[in-house]
Amino acid sequence: MDTGASVKGDLSGHTKAINSVSWKPTRPFRIATGSEDSKAAFFEGPPFVFKCTKGDHGKFVQSVRFSPNGERFATGGFDGKIFVYNGSSSDLDKELGSPAHKGGIYAVSIRNTFSS
Repeated sequence: MDTGASVKGDLSGHTKAINSVSWKPTRPFRIATGSEDSKAAFFEGPPFVFKCTKGDHGKFVQSVRFSPNGERFATGGFDGKIFVYNGSSSDLDKELGSPAHKGGIYAVSIRNTFSS
C-alpha cells in the first residue's frame, strides 16, 4: 500500500530464505514470516520490528497465513505439521495433527474459527 507516508521496518530474524509472508488485516498490525531455517518470525508495527521466532517446525516453513479476522495465524511446513498461533501475541494455540499428514505442507488457508 502506498499511503505517501515514509514508514520503515526491518524483516530480520531469519538465517535463510523467507518462503512466505502474511499480514494481519486488523489493528494492531502484525507480520508473520516462514523460512527455510525451519522457523516462523513475528513482527509488530508499523514500523515493523522483530519480536520473536517460533521454532516449532522441524523442517522448512513453507506457508504462513493470518485468519481473515486477524485473531490467529497458522504455519505449515515440510515436516507435515501445522501450528496455530495467537494473531496479536504470537503465543502457540495448538498443533493440528502430529503430523497433519505424511507429506510436506506447501500451503495453509485459515478460517476465523477452529473446533476444539
